[in-house]
Order: sequence, then C-alpha cells, then structure tokens
Amino acid sequence: MRYSSIVIMLVLFLTGCGSDSFEIEERTVLTDVLTLELTFGADEEKLEDEFLLASPEKTVVVNDAGDIYVLDEMDLNVKVFDKNGEPKIIFGGPGQGPGEFYGATYWQTISSTGYLLVSGQNWFVVFSPNNKFIKNIRYTNNPVLNRLLEENDWRSSSLGTTYVIDDSHFLTSVTTRDNSDESLYPEHELLVYLKEDNPVEIARYQSSRILTSMGLLPVSFRGSLLFNPIHDNSAVYSHSEFDKFEENNRSFYTLNIISFDNNIKRQITCPYKPVKIPQSQKEEAKRFIPEIPGTEKLIKEIDKAEYYPPLRKLLVDRDFIFAFTNMKNDEEYILTDVLDASVGKYLVSAYFPFIPSTIKDGYAYIIGKNDEGFDVVEKYKVSPAVYGK
Repeated sequence: MRYSSIVIMLVLFLTGCGSDSFEIEERTVLTDVLTLELTFGADEEKLEDEFLLASPEKTVVVNDAGDIYVLDEMDLNVKVFDKNGEPKIIFGGPGQGPGEFYGATYWQTISSTGYLLVSGQNWFVVFSPNNKFIKNIRYTNNPVLNRLLEENDWRSSSLGTTYVIDDSHFLTSVTTRDNSDESLYPEHELLVYLKEDNPVEIARYQSSRILTSMGLLPVSFRGSLLFNPIHDNSAVYSHSEFDKFEENNRSFYTLNIISFDNNIKRQITCPYKPVKIPQSQKEEAKRFIPEIPGTEKLIKEIDKAEYYPPLRKLLVDRDFIFAFTNMKNDEEYILTDVLDASVGKYLVSAYFPFIPSTIKDGYAYIIGKNDEGFDVVEKYKVSPAVYGK
C-alpha cells in the first residue's frame, strides 16, 4: 500500500435531516489498492463446456452470498459461479417457455435484495433471489410509462438502467421527450421509483441529446444521470452535467442520497479539479458528424465544452459510495472518492487502475483477458484502507 497526497479542501453539506460541515486540509490518496485473487471462465480443464465464457457482457454482478453472475451474449444465458469461481447454475436462454430472452441481451443488474434484472431490446426479465423466473416487462406501451407521458404531456419515453428492489418496487432511469421541438434539448432524464406500479419521480434533468436534422444525437463530453441503490432501501444519484457548481474559484460535485422509507434527501458535496478537454478530443468527436445542414448545432455544443464532467461512474458496496472521477494520475489511474453514506462522511480517495463492473463486500470484479486473449472474470481484493480501516 502506497500513499500520495493532494492538498484540497473537502466540505460536506447535509440537508434534509439537519446540516453539518467540516474541512479536510490535506486529502491522502491511496495507491495499489487492488490485488488480483482469482481469474476464471476460460479454463477448459476446470470448467465444462457450457460454463466456458463465450462472449460475456461486461456487467458482472454479485449477490450477498458472493455468487458471481455473468451474462453470456453468445450463449444467451446467465452463468453463475460461486465466490471461488466454481460453476453453480445456468439459467435463462433464448425464446419463451424454457427460455426467457426474446433476443439479444445487453446488461444486467442485481439489487441488495438479490433480484436480478436482464435487459434486452424493449424488454426486461426479472429473476428471484433463488434464480427463478418471475416475469417479463416490456416497456413498449408500458402502462406506468404511459401514465408519466399523460401527466406531463410528453411524446415518448424509454427505460434505462433499472434495479429490482422486490416484486413490486423498481428503481429506474427514464428518458422522455417533449411534445414540442422548440427546445434544443427536448428530452429529460428522470430517476423514478416505481412503487406498486405507481411512478414516483425522484429527480429530473435535461438530457444530453440535441435535436438536429438527423434526429436526436448525443453531445460528446456532456454528463449523464448516474445512480445506484444502497442496501438500506435508499439510493445515491448525481447528474454529472448539472450536479456541480463553482464557489470561491473552486469546483464541487454533489451526490444526492434519498431514503425511500421516509423520502428524506441528503446531499454530500465534494471538491474536484476540473479536467480540460484537449482540442484533439473535440476534433475526434466532430470527425464523425456528417457535414450536412442542421448538424452545426451539435458541432457548436461540442466546441462550447471546456471540461469533462466531474464523474464517470458511481458504484456502491454496502454503505460505501465509490465516485469515479475524470481525474487521472501519470499512470492513467482513475482518482476515486470513497464516502460512507450511512453517516454522510468522506473517507478517502484512491487511484484505481480501471473502473470495476461491480464492487461487492470488499472485492472488485471486471471482465478481462487471459494470456491467450480469452475472456475471463477477474476478482480483486480491495484494500481495507479504502474503507477507512
């Protein structure tokens, strides 16, 4: 374990249940925080053919027992391994009846309650904590989304990342579009808590796509809605474009924490150093935009951007929030702030060599490559110092 230091002020604001603030003059940044403990998925001598990873999707998820779930896009199923990489079960599959996946699968999530959700094109599949099929959810003509459209006079909507809390409670991102095309950014990004099919809007932000002659196109270097459940029936969220501010020539980003038991919201505000976007990156982004009338608005928005958004991803391990920033060191390791959501306390910052797919019970997981170039699951031990121990 090594340490480096950056001199910076950290200020914490808590709202909704009182307020407090403190300052840390010097922030210690940990290095060498991951130790590889296990790789598996490509060893033909240890695994039967059906458990070999053919084309794993990148979102590895882990339940409270340490079971590791890998969504295999080629085999179109979910392969489950125990904490030691030993095969346990395969479920899912193409079609209806014995299979539950209508077509290509894209990503998966698992909540602290153990419910697994697998995403495909226009559908979700929900599995129970004991890996049993519960139901398919189609979000074309979904009645809950239709209710949101009617209440807000929106034209269309689509679901994004979704977590299943239990059979009737979901946490999801929703993208909606205004009926009018007068706005440059006609879409909204919503964080919605679905409680027994009753949509409760948690937050609403402007989307990152603008209207051009080619339709809606994403604006490079513009932030997005990041969120993750916390095990005590709460969640952390932040929009990396809008949940930031300047004060006394210093930059801050804000994490929002909401409890679904009492709807109390808190905020944790952390300082960050803005990272300037190189002109070469802007030119690379513009290179893929066709030179036709109507796309000049998109080019203008890219040219306006000066700095990367403060955050790239949020991960949660129990009460611990990992905020992966856009700041890197000379080795290209990612500066990551770690906070304790239970007390609203900043703990430490660390340089991670990559952004894990999942961090669970002190271990980080990612899909990597072995020496032969085959996909494998990599399991890393996270240093206890990252958790303030």
